Amino acid sequence: MAMRMGDTVFWDKESKVYYRFDTDFTVMEGKPGIVYGGNKEGSQFYYSQIKWSDSKGYYLGQHFKPQGGGAYEFDPSGLVSNVEKDQLLNKKHHFTVTSSASKQVNVYVDGKLARDHESLNDFLFDGKFGFNSDAGDKVLYDNTVVK
Repeated sequence: MAMRMGDTVFWDKESKVYYRFDTDFTVMEGKPGIVYGGNKEGSQFYYSQIKWSDSKGYYLGQHFKPQGGGAYEFDPSGLVSNVEKDQLLNKKHHFTVTSSASKQVNVYVDGKLARDHESLNDFLFDGKFGFNSDAGDKVLYDNTVVK
């Protein structure tokens, strides 16, 4: 159950899903990335990027950018098995991130679970959501919803 106070939505701690972040994306070039679970200032956050590897195909790289430090990939084990190499570019896809009060985070691509984390230690619920863009990335995001 959600309560609204001003422009902030608070979820009841009994709720199974603390929040849900959905967005469509179309990749023209590079890799799509979504940012979540950071602090209010935007100086610390997690982000997920769909990347290509010749050995395993598309995978979901999980990154963390700590406050005062540089971003690093901490978990490259998320598989995006439902998108073939020639299907990512110039086609609409969908990211979903769900998070519970126990800091369990699930990331889905086109409705299929790509990576789940039982507990992300530095995950914060009061941060910003957004999109990650590296040099050379050209990605259109659309139909973004946070609940």
